[in-house]
This record gives sequence, C-alpha cells and structure tokens, in this order.
Amino acid sequence: MKMRLSLLVVGVIITLYLVQSPTASAWSNFGTGSCQVAGARGVLAASDNPCAILGDSLHRFQVSLPGTSLTLGSNALDVSDVRTYFSSTASTSQTAALQTGPTLTTSQRDYVLSKLAGGDLLSDINLHLWSVCWQPSADLGISLTQFVHGGALLELPRSLGALVDGSFGTKEIELSTRSAHALAFSGVKGSVAYHLLHRSSGPDDGLVLGVSVAHLQGLAYASLAPSGSVRVSPFVPDGWDSTSNVALRTNLSWTEAGGAASSASIVSSLSGMGTTNQGYGVDFGFRYIQCSTNDRLSVGASVDNIGFIDWDEATVRTVRGEDTVASYRDIQSLIETGPSTETYHGTLRTSLGAQAHFGVQYERRNVLGCPIPLRVAAELHAGLNSESLIYQSPLVVLGIGSAQHGLLPDCSLGLRSCSVTGTMYTLSIGWQIGSSCELRIQDGDIKGLLFPSHAQWISSSIECTFFW
Repeated sequence: MKMRLSLLVVGVIITLYLVQSPTASAWSNFGTGSCQVAGARGVLAASDNPCAILGDSLHRFQVSLPGTSLTLGSNALDVSDVRTYFSSTASTSQTAALQTGPTLTTSQRDYVLSKLAGGDLLSDINLHLWSVCWQPSADLGISLTQFVHGGALLELPRSLGALVDGSFGTKEIELSTRSAHALAFSGVKGSVAYHLLHRSSGPDDGLVLGVSVAHLQGLAYASLAPSGSVRVSPFVPDGWDSTSNVALRTNLSWTEAGGAASSASIVSSLSGMGTTNQGYGVDFGFRYIQCSTNDRLSVGASVDNIGFIDWDEATVRTVRGEDTVASYRDIQSLIETGPSTETYHGTLRTSLGAQAHFGVQYERRNVLGCPIPLRVAAELHAGLNSESLIYQSPLVVLGIGSAQHGLLPDCSLGLRSCSVTGTMYTLSIGWQIGSSCELRIQDGDIKGLLFPSHAQWISSSIECTFFW
C-alpha cells in the first residue's frame, strides 16, 4: 500500500513537472546569483539598472509589495568572537573568564586585537515601500517607486585594540582616524525604459535605454575626516595644571546633519516628499539583448545615484587641543565641550553614493538535452565617490543558475568578492506563481546560514510582484 501511494505521488509530481508548467521553456526574469544589471527584471533590479522595469510584454501592469535588501556586519569579528570576548552572559566558565580584558591570556588577547586592527563595520539597506509599473506598449515601461535607503561604513583605527587591552594610562596610544560615513534618505523615483533598435530574431532583441529621476529627502548624515588623530599618553608634560595623570591631544573634524525625525514628521520624512533636506538624483542605464532559438545573451551597464542632498541644518565640528583626563570615558565629553572646539552651523550640500555597474548574462536551452534554461552571469560594480559605501572597492559578482521549470523553482548560486566584505556565497530562489505573481528570496551569505557561529554578515533580500 505504501509503495503504491509513493508511486502515485511520484507520478503526480512528474505529470505536473512535464505537463502543467506555464514556464517550462521561459527565459528567466530573475537575477543569476545576485547579478541583476544585465538580465534581471523587477523593482530591486531597477535599483542597479532602470531598464529592469521593462518586463514581459504580455503583462501591462505590475505592483510590487514592500521589498528589501540588507547587508550588515563586520569583516573584523564573527559571531563567536563577539560572544567570547564581549558578551555579558557566559555559558561556560571558560567564556566567563574571558569577559574582561585583564583575565585574558596573552595569546587570547593578541588574537582578538589582531582581528580588530584595521577592520570595517558596514551596513546597507534598501527598502522599497511600493512600486507601480505600467507598460502602455511592448516597447515602453513607466514606473513610480517609493523607497528608503540607509548605509554606514566605519573603518576601525588600526590601534583601536589598545583601548580594550588594559593599556590605557600605562603606555602611549595614538588613534589615527580612517574614513567613516553614514547617510540615510527617502525618496520617490520615476523611471522610464524604452526598447529601440529591434532585431528580427525576437521581440526582446535589441537595445533598451532607461532613465530614473528621484526626489529625495535627507534623514541623517555623518562623516569623520580621515586625517584626524587622538593621542593618549600617561606622561603629563611639565606645566600642565591638572590632577589627572593622562594627557590627551586631539585633532578631529566631523560633520553631522539631519537626525532622528520627530514622531509628527516621521511619516512625511519616509515619504520622500517633505520640504526639508531636499535633494535630487538620476540614474542612466542600457541593455542589449540578442536571442536565438536556444540562446539569449544580455549585456547591460548603468550609472546611478548621481545627485545631491541640501541639508537645511548641518554642524561641522573641529577639535584641536590638549588637556588631561582620568579615564577613557572622559574623552567623549572633553571632545564635545573642550575649549579648543570650533563649530560651524549652516547649510550643507552632500553628494549621493554614485556607482557604476556593468554586467553580462548568457542563457541557453537544451544543454545536453535538458529542457530547463541554464544561465551564467558576471558583473563589476564600483563606487564613484566616498559616499559609495558598499562599493568603496570594486565588487566582482559571478552567478550560475537555472530557470523555473514545473515544480522546480528558479534557483541560482553566486559569488561576491571585494575588500570590504571579502568573499561571500549567495543562494537565490524565485517562483512564478501561476500567471500573476513572482516571489524572489535571496540569502547573501551561505556560510553564515550553514555555520551561524562563524557568521560575519547578515545579507538577504526579498521581493514580491503581482502583474496582469
């Protein structure tokens, strides 16, 4: 009986797989791994290339629910390091012994300090609140999207570990600041994509041009100049009038603007249509697609986030001076209230994180007789200014995957590599549900998913689109 039931289930699955699949031979609309510049279509893909809004000509309207992509973590420490050296709760007597610096052995202390030296902390989030796309013809796509973007990159000073290894007040410590940037804004973006220069081999062939224009509202901005320094010395120079025994010399400069919105203004701030801290941005992109019966080659490139935000109220603070402190906890108050502090209040214009993207994707049907379209892709991303947080160094992305076929979802694996995040492996799964819904989920760090205790990054994205 069990054998017959198993055979029946297998027979039903095979029947659905071979017969009832509306996408049995369709080209993929999803990205390959995390590659989206050349081949993917949809709202999140349009953040890299505005041409992505031009989709299947059979569907004239698209509505996307809130979608998000998130990257958060550090290339200095993983979860096990944080639990071992910084957690306030210990599960074993060994970790309990590691709660404070003085109880660390020399080798344990040197291990964690070596990981702190020169590390980076990074966060990057893109939240699409909603998006509507209309295709009045097979060659023209128009969309409107409301979104929120935020990101921060902090490059840790190479001698930061000296503050947590018990050296404060016993030897001279000099912290030379590296770059630190944070930017958050909301906006409403309108995009247009047009298909021209058709070729006779297929309706998707030819050149697609896209452009986006966004009205922005700044939420918060902060930047620390990379040329600053803080020197702490236990030897107080002669003539200093102080009872404290630690000398502090500071040379810092940082900028702040925006800040947390009040409860009364948070809705208007997130809408991107407020009247304060306004700005504008534009994106440009193109795609060239060449199809044959069993092959499809897509090449794409774009430049996005070209623009600025004018902050109504900004503070530029510079601290250059000398004084004495009793502990490192006094450093912050001294920097904020020291007699040598110079402060400027006024308007400020900051640029957006301009980025350049280039990608290529190749799909083929009937590989070794397999009816499922297979595809490979490669991309290169690079930041064009200091606000391009996640693309401070060039990012290389590779992907391989298969299109949806029957009950099998669209599935792809990817590799992302740059100096900030290191090498990350991604897994993407997409479903076209019936003829009116697409769902795509991506995990950007398979290593962290399989081995949570060694995870350094949280990276994921999700998008759901309805079309008719």
